[in-house]
Amino acid sequence: MSAATGNSLKYWSARFAADGGRITDALIAEVAAKPGFTAATHAHIRDTLALHGSNPIASRLANDITRLILCYISLYLDAHDNLTRSAIRDLLSGLGLASPGRATAILMQLRLYKFIEPDPHQPDRRTRRYIPTQQMKKAFLELMSSGLQATALIEPETAALAQHLTDPLFFRGFTLALGDATLIMLRNLRGSERDMFADATSGYLMLYRIMLGGNEAVYPPRGPMPFARSALSREFKVSRSHVSRVFDTAARRGMVLYSSDRMEITLSETFRSAIARHHGAMFANNIRCMLSALDYVRAMRPQAA
Repeated sequence: MSAATGNSLKYWSARFAADGGRITDALIAEVAAKPGFTAATHAHIRDTLALHGSNPIASRLANDITRLILCYISLYLDAHDNLTRSAIRDLLSGLGLASPGRATAILMQLRLYKFIEPDPHQPDRRTRRYIPTQQMKKAFLELMSSGLQATALIEPETAALAQHLTDPLFFRGFTLALGDATLIMLRNLRGSERDMFADATSGYLMLYRIMLGGNEAVYPPRGPMPFARSALSREFKVSRSHVSRVFDTAARRGMVLYSSDRMEITLSETFRSAIARHHGAMFANNIRCMLSALDYVRAMRPQAA
């Protein structure tokens, strides 16, 4: 074991190989049971909230899961040297997520968000190619770096790998692995009930802010936590009615419980388990993507030289 809280990169590599590269329920449970899991999750949500106010594009990504997924897809297609309208159309229609017209609208959204821009060196006049903007790459690096630093509290050996994210080859290998994982997730979610906090503007950010008001010795926190609609509204620049609508819906679904005066909320045990699983899967995927990026660098470095 590399540290009291970790196994080793060799262990995780063998673990993923044994599971065919999949992130299984057993693997998620193993990650969530690690001594560093609670510290890692709190570090991640604190850093995510801090980024919200410091980088406008990072804020857009953290605010809206759809934008975050579009960021991943843009970087993934760019890593394949194929960030074009037709590639976006084929990828999303293959997932059953978009018609050709919707793909064009998504491309316009990506440009509006300043996620992508035309490649100044067009290799084929018949197809217009795009590239990720430097602002979007910087926001992605900031978001991912905070997640990878938190992951190191679970597996310390990943700390050295996270420092290589600015290496162009490692970055490409990482975005290829992350893109593959995102596409698998989207396929697996077909027909499933939508994640209401992911769909709502600043949904998870508001939830994270509330959870930081709970007992940090346990994750997710148990017991009542302060619920201040006005403070959430001001911090995340949404209306008070939006805040109420999000958490009223969560209460109707049995995810949270209001106190009698509606000034506190408590997470249901079922929802606590779902949140822990979400973070366990995220940390496991971070380890997998870093290992995949390392393998990519080892395979490509001789050709690059």
